[in-house]
Amino acid sequence: MRDPDLKKDQRFWKVILIAFYAFSFLQLLSGTYLFFEKIGWHPADIVEYYHGSEAMLAQFPGRPDRFKNPASWEGRLETVFAHAIAYSVLVLGLTHLLRSSVKGGRRFYDVISFVFFAAAAADLGLDFGILLAPWWVAPLKLPAFLLFVSSGFLTLFLLSLRMVRDATVPFSDRSQKAD
Repeated sequence: MRDPDLKKDQRFWKVILIAFYAFSFLQLLSGTYLFFEKIGWHPADIVEYYHGSEAMLAQFPGRPDRFKNPASWEGRLETVFAHAIAYSVLVLGLTHLLRSSVKGGRRFYDVISFVFFAAAAADLGLDFGILLAPWWVAPLKLPAFLLFVSSGFLTLFLLSLRMVRDATVPFSDRSQKAD
């Protein structure tokens, strides 16, 4: 016999998951906007943001100067600390939900989860690596960030697709017991 409150409980969790997916989507979207607004698209913009205008002009003499000072360790530490907390909650939450929403054939989802974690680690690690390494390491920040954001959007898309396609919320099949 099915639990009569299970359907009501599933609706509650579905609303919670939809809200989490929406907030995650907005977080990825606003983070992408802020990255390109604050740092920029071009490798020279990334070099300038981390190493300052003088270092950027030495490598990219034709680019416009925004008169930036090099980033400091303290400033990067403040940013990386906050991002590490946000990234860990986002990545762990989404990959957990993704893995728990499938019963078999998890290899594809494992690869997506690994790429999501690796891209987040690379993006955070490059914040300090850029300050320690030569100027040519700075442009690696852009592909690391884009990989992080795109794997996040892909994870959200797959979760949303499963929610729309399935009548039940992820992981609910474990709580249903038929007599």
